[in-house]
Amino acid sequence: MNTANYPTALKELGFSLEVLGKPYGNVDNDWPHIRFTVRLSYRGKVCLESPYSLGVGHVKPNSKGVMMSWEFTPNEKNLLYTWERKPYANFKNKQLWADVAAKLAVIQKVQPKLEEVLSGLLLDGSPFFNAESFEDWAREFGYEADSIKAKGLYDTCMETGRKLSASIPRTVIEQAQQILTYL
Repeated sequence: MNTANYPTALKELGFSLEVLGKPYGNVDNDWPHIRFTVRLSYRGKVCLESPYSLGVGHVKPNSKGVMMSWEFTPNEKNLLYTWERKPYANFKNKQLWADVAAKLAVIQKVQPKLEEVLSGLLLDGSPFFNAESFEDWAREFGYEADSIKAKGLYDTCMETGRKLSASIPRTVIEQAQQILTYL
């Protein structure tokens, strides 16, 4: 399937995505990113509201028209100016970098896409959909079966699957998985 057809096929199944509020810059495990809050609905009924992140590479470092903007602090303007001239720079101040990227996302109208969010949620929920044990899931993803952190991740994935299954018929989940197979 052509990737341009994903949103149409998912909308025909009854899915929609809403981005709530403005994004903000965030850093987790030394990864600067743009954090959004998204709401996934199926046939008008909310299935899940969740944070969703995009890396800073989803925006273009473009200072045109920004340097005079009151929305950017002097430090943010300096980072943006450097980032524009050195697009592969890796900034030490990750939070500042993420904050600049979040503001650029608003200006450039960068938002999560339905097919990417749904694909991620279906992948996260896969241990629930596939009745996968923690031990099998841990082995598949390279975690130790006695890891408390891994067990927490597994439990979160199971909860995602439960929430989706409570709102979306199993046949529709399978159809969405089929559509998104090559994403």
